[in-house]
Amino acid sequence: RPGYKFLTADYSQIELRILALLSQEPATLKVYKEGGDIHGLTAKLMGIARKAAKIVGFGVIYGMSPMGLVGALKKAGVTITVDKAGEYIKNYWSTYKRVEAMFEYLRTQVRRTGYVRSISGRKRRFYSKGMELSAGDLRAACNMEIQGTAADIMKAGMWRVWNNLDGSRAHLVLQVHDEITVE
Repeated sequence: RPGYKFLTADYSQIELRILALLSQEPATLKVYKEGGDIHGLTAKLMGIARKAAKIVGFGVIYGMSPMGLVGALKKAGVTITVDKAGEYIKNYWSTYKRVEAMFEYLRTQVRRTGYVRSISGRKRRFYSKGMELSAGDLRAACNMEIQGTAADIMKAGMWRVWNNLDGSRAHLVLQVHDEITVE
């Protein structure tokens, strides 16, 4: 509106910070405590470019296949083979062993109980059509721990912003992933 401006605020790398907290991966915790660059660390540890490391990092934790990684990297101007993408994924898991252990724990948890929880306790159930959960369900269970916790934190942040706004001068207009926009 005339006389108003948009202000956006976001939680920087919230999902990767949550992953560091949940997995207690020493290298990721250290880089965040020191105000470093998580994608730069991944690039250094894996011996790849930062741009590729960012795509690999997010792709791997969200269950991207080697073929999917080839496509994602190609969109970013990085061309690799499916075999090389498989190496990147394998190297990510061997670089961040506690992240891999956390994901294995979550897969075991959801197989045993049929659900996973966010840090705040919000539960997501998974129902199998037989004895085994699908690969997609297992991927979603691992994602829920990270993304569900990020959503819980975002909701709390929005509540705090809303409670501290002077409604006659500003209001929330939009929330997307880890970002809030205020007018």
